[in-house]
Amino acid sequence: MRTQVPHQHSALLAVGLSSWLIACGGIESPPASQEHALRSAPDPKNTVTIHVHGWNLSGSSKTGTVGDDRGGGSTVDGIRRFTGMPHGSTSPTATDQIIGTEYYGKILPSYYSAADIAEVDALSGVPRYAAIVGKYARYVMQRSGAEGVNLTCHSMGCLISHYIIENDVEKLASEGKLRRWVSFAGVVGGAKLADLDRGKWLDPLAKLLGYDLIDVEHMSYDWVTDKVTIYDHKRRDGNNPYFGNILVHHILATNPKIDTALSIPLLDLLGSANAPNDGIVLDDEMYLHEQQPSARWTTPSGTQLPTSQSHHFANHFNITEQVSAQALASAALTGSRRVQVKLSKITLRNDKEDPFFGKPPAEIVVESTVKYAYVNAIDASEPTLDEVSMARRNAPVLSMNKGETKTPNLMIFDGPVFDGQTSVSLNVKLSETDFYPAGGVNENLLSAPAPLGAFSGDVPLAAGDYTVTTADAVFTLHVSIEKLY
Repeated sequence: MRTQVPHQHSALLAVGLSSWLIACGGIESPPASQEHALRSAPDPKNTVTIHVHGWNLSGSSKTGTVGDDRGGGSTVDGIRRFTGMPHGSTSPTATDQIIGTEYYGKILPSYYSAADIAEVDALSGVPRYAAIVGKYARYVMQRSGAEGVNLTCHSMGCLISHYIIENDVEKLASEGKLRRWVSFAGVVGGAKLADLDRGKWLDPLAKLLGYDLIDVEHMSYDWVTDKVTIYDHKRRDGNNPYFGNILVHHILATNPKIDTALSIPLLDLLGSANAPNDGIVLDDEMYLHEQQPSARWTTPSGTQLPTSQSHHFANHFNITEQVSAQALASAALTGSRRVQVKLSKITLRNDKEDPFFGKPPAEIVVESTVKYAYVNAIDASEPTLDEVSMARRNAPVLSMNKGETKTPNLMIFDGPVFDGQTSVSLNVKLSETDFYPAGGVNENLLSAPAPLGAFSGDVPLAAGDYTVTTADAVFTLHVSIEKLY
């Protein structure tokens, strides 16, 4: 159901979206004959990586060349720092190169056939951009001899990437050529801003400025449901079996204030003040939610893994510049393992409820941060690679009574690690809270969270349990390592 914009919010929406503009400047499973290609290990040394940039206000009106080599900006530079990948502009025949391309424009590249030209010229908006990126991927693989391709993306570039996968553009998915997908604050499931507007405010403004805003239409919930998630038309989910052959990591951004737009928390002002967001896209829109078994990555041990995700304190426009995001993307593009940390068991000894305003059951918030010593050795700032907290509005809440024991198996962190990495640094804190609106707790605004217990330390990348015992709680963290291939 499309969200309706109350009449009293119309002026606010117009101002907010104007700030956004200023700031932006039924598929079948693959045939059995393709099974070997689809299930082969995604060798980083024989896989090129292509970065797909995000939306630009004047983009759909540009007239330059598309499908050519581009630098890729801070995303490519950051990934190269942690992986050593050669840049495609200087090493065009390298089988592990990373490079960007351009999909906005009218001039088609020289490597297009007459059929390619006719196909692309007949398309517009996201389908056109996807065709351009897909053909470029084929071109880079052909010139380099690489067997596969990874996609990294930002913002609307992730909607384009999503479209490529679900619609099997250039048969990259069905032929097992797409190996990994890493999204930075991606418009994976559409964008509330585009859905709220539906052209009411943006289209007249765009026409006044001489721009075409077909891109905004294509980021709306209805368009994504109808044209992108064509397997089952479930906008938020990733049930297409093609996903089962692609390692996917979603990088979520959690700073709602856009510094290039007067630090306006746009989505907060439009009714999402309790939802994690990056000022332009809701975190809920940045990742694939449910996945059927055939759409999950199957490990050698038979474990079926859903997509992984990490949370970074950055806004929509500076997420690709964050060292933490670049590092996790690098691990996702090259690593052969994932680490999972779960809260496997908890016993509440003391509920810490306020004697006057609180009432049982207790609301227990689980907050955490993750760092890698491997990354710290490359970047001395010791970036936080994942942050889940009340401040970021993404901390989970458990409801428990005093004396109760639960085995929630709550996922605290699920992310890629580097092949040369030996440990992960964890900080996990449990608190009882009476006020956390993002978690649905509104008992007492003046009551500070009461600590129940915490774990802090480096743990080896090996299966193990770590138990914390305090006067108020006993809880166990379970660490497991999944070998991906």
